[in-house]
Amino acid sequence: MKYAIVDGERQTALPYVRGTCQVCKGETIAKCGQFKRWHWAHKTKVNCDHWWETETDWHRNWKNQFPETWQEIIHKDLTTGEKHVADVKTAYGRVVEFQHSLLKKEEIDKREQFYAEMIWIVDGLRNPNDDFHFHFESESFSCDTPNIRKFKWLGRSKLFERWSDSSKPVFVDFGTHRVWHLDYYNCLDKKGAVTPVMKHTLINDLINGESIVFPVLDPQAITKLLEEPSESANARPRSPRKSTVDDPSQLKLFSFE
Repeated sequence: MKYAIVDGERQTALPYVRGTCQVCKGETIAKCGQFKRWHWAHKTKVNCDHWWETETDWHRNWKNQFPETWQEIIHKDLTTGEKHVADVKTAYGRVVEFQHSLLKKEEIDKREQFYAEMIWIVDGLRNPNDDFHFHFESESFSCDTPNIRKFKWLGRSKLFERWSDSSKPVFVDFGTHRVWHLDYYNCLDKKGAVTPVMKHTLINDLINGESIVFPVLDPQAITKLLEEPSESANARPRSPRKSTVDDPSQLKLFSFE
């Protein structure tokens, strides 16, 4: 964990300092080695929040894009008393979860129900070659939908399958200057569609409490588009630009406000 309570205040880890876990109130020890990022750990082998996962540099880098007062915030269900630590909870009540480890569908559903107003940012570099398969296999749709990419997933991992039924917005991060919003994925034929979003745009909109709206085609429209020939047999990902669709009735707004 990045923060513990020291002398009544949230504080990052410092050598030889001890603190208190903000969730279970157990004693924490500062881990300040030469190779891993400095962090806090419980003195005893206790798991006060079973949703918590070992923090990677990827987690920390994403968290640091947001104000410290928004990081590692306790979210509590006032009805049941259940509480968990959100990676980021904005001043507008929106939770941002950065997910590196694998989650079963049941676990994804539980977290989405608990946090309600949330988005996922998923580490697309967890499995070797996933980024290569994605960028190699993704192609642009026709000129009517230039901002949406279709792909046929040939990777060995279940990266997109695991998140295909999510009820909340899912963004996959392959370590570049953009993330990819998962618009659609069919687990049977392994065909899907994604929309590129610039990281700085997503971060700024979250910080400013802006509505983020995606013109996402309904499944039937996407299925039709997936069967269309690509612009080029060797089409490669391009910089995002404004998307247009001939029939506005085929659009549904996917927004979180």
